[in-house]
Amino acid sequence: MTFHARRHATTGLVADAWRHLSGGRGSYRRTMTAKWSRIHAELGLAPSDLTFDAVSRAVQEGVREADDLDWKQGLPVDVEKKRKEFAKDVAAMANSRGGLIVYGVREVDERAVGLTPVPTGERERQRLRALATSHIRPLVAGLEITALDDGSPDEGLLIVSVPPSPDAPHVVGERNEMGVPFRHGPHTEWMSEHQLERAYRDRFARHAAEASAMTAMIDEAEQQLDQDKCTWLIVASRPLSFLPPSAERPTREEATEAAAAALPLAHQIDPQNSKRVHVLQELGSDAVNNPRVGLRRWVMRYNNFAEAGVPSDLIHIELHHNGATTIAIGISRWMQNESQLDGDFIRLPTRVLDSALIDALALSTTNLRSRNHSARAHITARLRPSLHGKPLAAVDNYLGPGLFADRMTIIPNSRMVTQVTPAEAEFSADATPEALRAVARQLSEDLLHQFAVARSSIST
Repeated sequence: MTFHARRHATTGLVADAWRHLSGGRGSYRRTMTAKWSRIHAELGLAPSDLTFDAVSRAVQEGVREADDLDWKQGLPVDVEKKRKEFAKDVAAMANSRGGLIVYGVREVDERAVGLTPVPTGERERQRLRALATSHIRPLVAGLEITALDDGSPDEGLLIVSVPPSPDAPHVVGERNEMGVPFRHGPHTEWMSEHQLERAYRDRFARHAAEASAMTAMIDEAEQQLDQDKCTWLIVASRPLSFLPPSAERPTREEATEAAAAALPLAHQIDPQNSKRVHVLQELGSDAVNNPRVGLRRWVMRYNNFAEAGVPSDLIHIELHHNGATTIAIGISRWMQNESQLDGDFIRLPTRVLDSALIDALALSTTNLRSRNHSARAHITARLRPSLHGKPLAAVDNYLGPGLFADRMTIIPNSRMVTQVTPAEAEFSADATPEALRAVARQLSEDLLHQFAVARSSIST
């Protein structure tokens, strides 16, 4: 392969450092129910996985229902009215600020008074998911239904974790029996016309604010880059709901752990691609172990010990304290013996682009997981050509199955592009490697299709 040959003199040691820092923990995946909830707040718990013992303690202390906590004694099965009530409860929380619906707890006067174990098998969970899917519009993305128990394989608690939805307001019902519920304290009520009008206005404002925040993150990163020498891929991600104010800022060690965990996860996302470039491995242990402080973020750079004012070279990473991530990768610097600026165009190595997208998505995921965050996140990938004003040309050395040329050539029937529209997607912090691969492939194809390139090197 004719990729950028510049490496640390201790490349082997760097790889060993990555493996050591990642601790052999594979994909860094955790089982997540709710990292922060009313139960955590009432019991004085730090953000963490919700457990059966925590719910039991909340019942013993008589924790009261609230707008983000609803105790339910039995499951909504067999009775149509109960089924519709489930959809109404889920939509109401999604239309408010999210929360938990806990099945298997009896309440009196809105206070928990005892455990009433319910069936927790996959059949029951699938039934609840189907009720939410069939009765709520638009769908509530990120809805989680998890079983908690004290050792019993068949009975326990079913926890419905409802995220605060960026797509609110959600409507329940059908035909002439439709309405928009919301939580008012521990009660579920229906929105009036003026409340519904405000809810739609808030939705549009949230979407505009999210787009503005993503643009600001990318623009801030661009100011730190050596823009004159190469084409940069800048990927920014932001969780659609943020950590509670009580969450502490991550330590240097936690930032290091999040970055180190990204490399093994990237391997799991696309394990079959033997020609993948290991972009993050080039960052080096000096940058991973010694992130710089920034404005509510940790910063890692390829040229980590460069003097103040020297722009970032090759790789620039910002791990924000709220779980957001920005990573910039100098795509065209991975080509050796071929000047990316010669001629009338700039070469864009598509396989490096695909590898960089996988590594960026892996880093965005491990940063969220390191913050105990299980929410959905929005991710944007922007290609920024160098300041020379020349168009980008998609190049590759792929000749066919298992065959590669020594030099890059323009992909047949592709087109050159001067301005590339950013690609956008959403992902979940607790997604499987297979689901993350699909997201990376979507981002890749959305960028490559603008060059009339139909094929991504990311595995299907």
